[in-house]
Amino acid sequence: REHTGSEVAFELEFARQLAREVFGMSLEDLWMSMRGTRPGAGTTDLSKREHTGAVKAVLAQKLKGLLAKIDEQEATIKRLRWEVMDTRRLVPVWNADFAEDIVDGYDDEAPVHREVFSMKDQRSFAGLGTGDHVPAYLRAEGFVRHIFVSKAELEAFMQDFQRHVLLGDSAGEITPQQLHQELHAFMRKTRDPETVTEFAYAFICGLEAHRDDPDFELFDLILAGAVHPSISADQQELLRELQNLIRSCQEGHIEDSIQVGSGRPQSGKLRGSAMPTGAGAQREQVSRRVIRAVLQAFFPEKTSDRHNALARALHLTLE
Repeated sequence: REHTGSEVAFELEFARQLAREVFGMSLEDLWMSMRGTRPGAGTTDLSKREHTGAVKAVLAQKLKGLLAKIDEQEATIKRLRWEVMDTRRLVPVWNADFAEDIVDGYDDEAPVHREVFSMKDQRSFAGLGTGDHVPAYLRAEGFVRHIFVSKAELEAFMQDFQRHVLLGDSAGEITPQQLHQELHAFMRKTRDPETVTEFAYAFICGLEAHRDDPDFELFDLILAGAVHPSISADQQELLRELQNLIRSCQEGHIEDSIQVGSGRPQSGKLRGSAMPTGAGAQREQVSRRVIRAVLQAFFPEKTSDRHNALARALHLTLE
C-alpha cells in the first residue's frame, strides 16, 4: 500500500533518532559516510517514499556493518583471553606477585587498600579477654600497648623456645595446649613480668607481619597444632644433610673441572684448596646450577609448583 505523508515523516524521524543514538551522528552525516554525497543530491526526481526507502537502506547497511564489527571484536577478545592465559603460565613463580599487581591494575573492582601488619604500628591491641579459649599469655582486657620488637629478636626468641621444648622431658608427646602453656611459662621466665602480655601480643603480630619468612610460618603452624614441635629439629637435620650434600657436589664439580682443565688426574688436596676451610678461609661459594640439581635429586617427589617455589627462593636470596 502507499505510505501516507505522516508515515513517511515518522520513518524519517525514527531513522534520525536511530542514527543519533546508535551511531552518534546525524542522519545527514551518516548518509555522507556511506554515499559520499549529501542526502537528496541527485535524487530530486525521487518521491518522498523512494527517498525514505533509500535512507532506510543506508541505515540497514550501516547496522549490518556494525554487527559484523561486533562479531569480529568478540572473536578478537576471545583470542586475546586465551593468549593472556597461556602467557601467564610462562610467568616464573618469583614474578607471580608482580603479575598479580598488573592484573589488579586493570581490574576496576580490585581492592585498592590491602591490610598490612607492621611492627612499627603504634596503635594498641584490643585485648582478647580472659576466657579459657584465649591462651594464657594473651589474656587481657581493654587495650594492650603495642611495643616494637625487631625481627631478629623474634627469631632469637623462637629459636630459644624451640630448643627449650625439644630438650624437655615431654617433647615427644606434647599437645598444642601444653605447647601454649610452655610458651607462657617461657615468656614469664625470659621476659620482664610487667611486659609479658605486651611482648606476647607483639610476638603474635610479628608472626603475621613476617609470615612470608618460612621460620615464622612454621612456628605459626606449630602453635596452631598443625605440625609437631619436633619438626623444627627435623628441619635443622634436613638442612645439615642438604648442606653437606651441596658442599660435596660442589667440591666434586670443582675437582672434575680441574682435571678436565689440566688433562690429568689431580690429588684430593686440590679439592681442599679449591674449597678452603678454617679460620682464615674464604667464604664457600656454590653455583646455582649445582644447587638446583641437588634440590631436584634431594626432593624427587615434590611437584613442579614446589620446585618453582624453591627456584624463586634461590632467585631472591642467592647472589
